[in-house]
Amino acid sequence: MMCFFIIFLFSFITHCLIFRLQLRLCWLMISSAIAYQAITELEVSIPTVEHAAEIECFCVEVFPARYDNCWYAAMLASESIYKLCFRWKGRIIALIVGQAAVKEFSDSIALASSSDACDSSKEPQVAAYIMLLGVLEPYRKFGLASRLLLSFQRTVNLSYPSLSRTFYLHVATDNSAAMRMYSRQGFLRISILPQYYNYAKDNAPPDLRDAYLYAKEVLPASECLEHARDCADTLYRNLMPVFSYVISVLIFPVKKVFRLLASCVTSRLQKVTLRTEAAKVV
Repeated sequence: MMCFFIIFLFSFITHCLIFRLQLRLCWLMISSAIAYQAITELEVSIPTVEHAAEIECFCVEVFPARYDNCWYAAMLASESIYKLCFRWKGRIIALIVGQAAVKEFSDSIALASSSDACDSSKEPQVAAYIMLLGVLEPYRKFGLASRLLLSFQRTVNLSYPSLSRTFYLHVATDNSAAMRMYSRQGFLRISILPQYYNYAKDNAPPDLRDAYLYAKEVLPASECLEHARDCADTLYRNLMPVFSYVISVLIFPVKKVFRLLASCVTSRLQKVTLRTEAAKVV
């Protein structure tokens, strides 16, 4: 009986693990299908001054920090600032704003690169500062922020192919999801800036929060690695639904084999038990 109980317990645990894996694979297939449909139906556009009010509403909804009303129009009117957004059914759902300069930095880039942790003896030839990067909450975890970030990096790399580039950005210390995404993209934490963000709304008292300074240096010789990373990311996103379906198909016969094996072992044990009982009676 003890042997039969051990086999039954092993079979039960195996079935539970297989069922959990199948649920996980189904969820991956559903999420991948939703992400693929969303990405194929997205509209890529460059916002202009006419979209200042829409950009301001987007920033108020996504970012806790507040910016001056005149800043949006000035940013959109500037030709030296990179701007790109994703639209879903006419609504802006993701936005990136950045700027790049050679040697003579703009005020925002100078502020980003003025950390004491940065080595002043090795000043980058090209500095690019990511001012804004955000996605509306219902559309997160679909890779939209990564795509916008890669687009900005690719634009800067193509604009300055023979120079080394360093990308800078600030992120709030409590934004763990953004920090994980930046780490996956090769950014390193340089320093912490106390009381960098102000979360206060309207005329409320200041609500100052700390921020991390992240940086990523790209050398001309590493462009092939950046391209390989982009290709691998695209290949992974395209093959993930197919891979999930193949795994689910392969697991089904394995489950059948385990059931058949369990039934065979159970019937064999029953026969052995009956023979033992009969021998005792004789």
